[in-house]
Amino acid sequence: MNIVIVGYGTQGKKRIQHIDKKSKIIAIVDPISDIATYRTIYDVPLQIYDTVFLCVPDEIKEEYIIYLAKNNKNVLVEKPLILTNLNKLNYLEKIVSKNKAIIYTAYNHRFEPNLVYANKIIKSGFLGRIYSCKLFYGNGTAKLVKNSPWRDKKTGVFSDLAPHLIDLCYFWFGEKNIKDVNFNLYGNQILIEQKLNEYSISNKNIKIFNTTSVVSDEETPLTAVKNSKNSSMWNSINSQLLDGADITLSAGNTGVLLVISRMILKTINGVSKPALAGLWPNKLGMNIVLDLGANIECDEKNLVEFAEMGSALYKSLFENNKPKVALLNIGSEEIKGTDVIKKAHTELKEISKKGGFDFNGYIEGNKITEGNSNVIVTDGFTGNIALKTAEGTAKFITDNLKKYLTENILSKISIVFSYFSLKKFKDKLDPRKFNGAIFLGLNGPVVKSHGSTDAIGFYHSIDLCYKIIKGNLMDQIKSNLDHLNGRD
Repeated sequence: MNIVIVGYGTQGKKRIQHIDKKSKIIAIVDPISDIATYRTIYDVPLQIYDTVFLCVPDEIKEEYIIYLAKNNKNVLVEKPLILTNLNKLNYLEKIVSKNKAIIYTAYNHRFEPNLVYANKIIKSGFLGRIYSCKLFYGNGTAKLVKNSPWRDKKTGVFSDLAPHLIDLCYFWFGEKNIKDVNFNLYGNQILIEQKLNEYSISNKNIKIFNTTSVVSDEETPLTAVKNSKNSSMWNSINSQLLDGADITLSAGNTGVLLVISRMILKTINGVSKPALAGLWPNKLGMNIVLDLGANIECDEKNLVEFAEMGSALYKSLFENNKPKVALLNIGSEEIKGTDVIKKAHTELKEISKKGGFDFNGYIEGNKITEGNSNVIVTDGFTGNIALKTAEGTAKFITDNLKKYLTENILSKISIVFSYFSLKKFKDKLDPRKFNGAIFLGLNGPVVKSHGSTDAIGFYHSIDLCYKIIKGNLMDQIKSNLDHLNGRD
C-alpha cells in the first residue's frame, strides 16, 4: 500500500510511526512543515499512491475527501468526518460507491486493549442492563485541544473530542436507531408540551393530539367505552387504522384497554380470544407467560392458540426460531391436570412435530424460573395468580434483604464488601425491566404498561414496542396460526 500523509501535526506524526512493513510512505503533505514534500494534495501525482491518511482541520476535509474519492483513492479520515449537511454526506456516499473507494473514520479507541476488554464484559451481561455511562477525557488531552490554534472553535473541546466518546458508546452498547421512530402522543396537549419543555425534549419526532375525554381506573369497561370516543386510549388505538401507526402503548385501565382494542382492531382470523402476555426473568434469560388475566376461562383451543402466539412473540423479541413451550400444571406427569389441560397437551404435542416450536409438556410453577422452557401457557385465572404471587415474592425477598442488611453496624459493613453482588441481584429482580404486557391475537399490537411505573419502566415498555415492530410480530403470529385455521 502506497500512502500519502496529509497533515503533519500530532495525528499525522502518530500515523507515520505505526505504518506496517508492507506499506510505504510516498509523500507528506502540509502547508507549512519543512518535512513536507508537497503543500496540497492536488500537487501529488495521482499515479504514485492509492491511500491517504487525512489528518487535517475540519474545514478542508470535505473538499479533500470528494477529490480523493472521485479519483478512486482510499482515505482514512481522522475524526470527526465533518460535513455541513446531510445532502453532502449522501453525495459523498454516491461518489464512494460509484468509484469503489474506501472511506474510513479513525476511531482508535475501538482497538485499545483495555476498551476492547471492557466491551467483552459489557456484552457478556455480567454488569446487567446499563442505564447510563459517564465518559471523559483527562486534562492533558483537553488542554492539547484548547491550546491548538485551530482545534477549539470557541465551543470547548466537544466537537473535537466528543466524536470519540460517542463512537465508544456505539462500540459498547450498539447503535440505538431512533431516527426511524415517531411518536404520536394523545392526551392533554398543554401538559404534554410543558413536560417536553421541562426536560428539553425535542419534538422533532413527536406529534401531539389533544384529547378531552378521560377514562378513569375505577370505570368498568362497558361504562368507559360509552364515554371514551375522544379519549387518549381510544384515539391511540384507532390511529393504527386511521394514521398507519404500528403499535399502541398505554398505561391506562387494563380492562378498558382490552375492550377498546378488541372493538377497534378486531381479532385475527382464526383466533377465538386475545391473550395478555408478559416477560418474566429466568436463570437463562426470559420467559413469555400467557394468559395473564385477559381470559378467566379457556378451553384447549384457546391454550393452543396462546402457545402459537407466545412462540411468535418469543421469536420476534429474541430471534429464536424454535422456542420451547410448556403448559403450566399442578404436576409434570401426563395424567395430572384438568380435561382441558390434557386435551391441549395432546394437541400441542402433535403440532410441535411440524417444527414451529419444541413442546416440553407440563411445567410446575416452581420450575418457571429454571429457563428450560421459553413460553409458558395457561388460562388467565391461573396466570394472573401466578403473576401476582411472583411479584409479591420478589418484593418480599428484596424488602427483607434490605431490612436484615441494615439492622446493625456489622450487617451495614457487609454491604460494602458485597455491594456489586447485591446490585446485580437487585437489577435482576427490578420489575421495571419487565414492564409492558402485550395483547396478542388482535389485528395490531397493543402494549399495556403499569400505570405506577417510573421513567425507567416506561422506557422498557417503549423498547419492547420497538422490538415488537422490528421483529415483525404480526407476520410471525399469522404465520404460526395458518395451520390452525382448518382445525375443527
